[in-house]
Amino acid sequence: MCGIAAIYSQEQELPNDIEFMLNKISHRGENQPNSISLGNCWLGTARLKIVDRDKGIQPMLNENSTIGVIFNGEIYNYLALKERLIAKGHSFNTNCDTEIIAHLYEEYGINFLAMLDGMFAFVLYDSIKQNLLVARDYFGVKPLYYAKNNNSWFFASEMKALVDLEIETIEELQPGNYIFKNTIGHYYHLVDEPMESISFNEAKYEVRKLIEDAVCKRVQTDLPIGVLFGGGIDSTIVLLLALKFNPDVTALIIGNDDSPDYIYANRVCEDLNIPALRRTYSIEDVYALIPKIVDVTESYEPNVVSGSVLSFLLCQMAKEHGYKLLLCGEGSDEIFAGYGDFLFKSDDEIKKGILRLLADLHRTQLQRVDRTSMNFTIEVREPLLDRKLVDFALKLPPRFKIGKNSQGKSTTKLILREAFKDILPDYIYTREKQTLMDGAGIGKVDRECGLLYSYANSTISDDEYNSWIREYPEYNLATKEDVHYFRHFSSRYLKAKFAQIRPYHAQKEIAVNESN
Repeated sequence: MCGIAAIYSQEQELPNDIEFMLNKISHRGENQPNSISLGNCWLGTARLKIVDRDKGIQPMLNENSTIGVIFNGEIYNYLALKERLIAKGHSFNTNCDTEIIAHLYEEYGINFLAMLDGMFAFVLYDSIKQNLLVARDYFGVKPLYYAKNNNSWFFASEMKALVDLEIETIEELQPGNYIFKNTIGHYYHLVDEPMESISFNEAKYEVRKLIEDAVCKRVQTDLPIGVLFGGGIDSTIVLLLALKFNPDVTALIIGNDDSPDYIYANRVCEDLNIPALRRTYSIEDVYALIPKIVDVTESYEPNVVSGSVLSFLLCQMAKEHGYKLLLCGEGSDEIFAGYGDFLFKSDDEIKKGILRLLADLHRTQLQRVDRTSMNFTIEVREPLLDRKLVDFALKLPPRFKIGKNSQGKSTTKLILREAFKDILPDYIYTREKQTLMDGAGIGKVDRECGLLYSYANSTISDDEYNSWIREYPEYNLATKEDVHYFRHFSSRYLKAKFAQIRPYHAQKEIAVNESN
């Protein structure tokens, strides 16, 4: 896990901004940033040491130093891929997942991208063929931005590394996309082909197996593991399975004494004798953090900013206790229809809603998780966004996700609840969705709700609101909360023109039954 930055130029003189760029994202790594020049390319990293901590130094080269790679993420099947490459005659100097990227490219060209099981963003340069390959993972768990200036390309994990360069526009490489020979292509698409022939019980057991496998591969480490734990069904499943496959797991809980998440999460930990760390906060803490959160997340989206406040405080606590590796339950609401939006909808509406949420997840919850954790040099893994699990879940009929639970109530994430009913406490099995902000006591995060929305209304005058709306019509600022966050965003990130297109959020995030 790292912060990465690269410069590629077709000019004779290669721009030398790499150290400047790396210093802007040095918080993503533990060590002093490191860079090399290879032909027409600068490659640099700020490394967080997780896999092969002693030898996995980046940038990493192939045997004859003609191919260089910088990599952010984790490849969970790298040992299997390494064995295949060794059988084909490749040799390795480390036991690090980064090193396999260069050899996979040598063996398979760009066709190896779909072979990777994990989360990743990387830049590879072949100095012999003068080929540049840049790629981002299937769902955009790890970020990657780029900009152009004449015949030069600039790449980085965060926009902070790009905003002060002599460029006009910052772009975001989309999930499942790559850049090769100056052309953007796709290697992965979200597909929801129906699988109507499968029974609910068959699907339930397969969901259980896929999630167990997803958690198991993400806890194969000698580092202590923390789980961001809100006492909901998703994080409870992740926590219990993590403990099944690794004994050194601790729950990380945030909230105040009377907040639902705090109550449920503590009850689970006390009932099951699970170690936990707890963090409380004041509403003044939340208000004071807003400018910092906008800068850290590089977003003015209310959904991202409001949720990031508590994620930031949780990760800060994790950092204070020495954690470098965390798990979370992100992705479940998107693939298993966990939001209130999905209740009492048609099958077609449910399927379209799931695809829309997944397509923009890299700019909503995944952006929140990446920025708030990497701000404290912490890696977060999302087992419920395992590619095999997502591909399977998208094929399931909507009636497997929205249906009647054992108490006869219409509920979200039905198949997920039933798949783990035997290990979930009853009070978790029946608990309806609450977002982090709502569950931790700050208030609802549905549109135009919650304490932060009210705070923005009291902070932004009508005249100021109207002035920002008129000056920046292309950003579609709709509320005073939008304006409150955008004021801070606009001071640094207006080169990110893609931010004018607002990502899709659930309109009714909390899954509260309106009827039986």
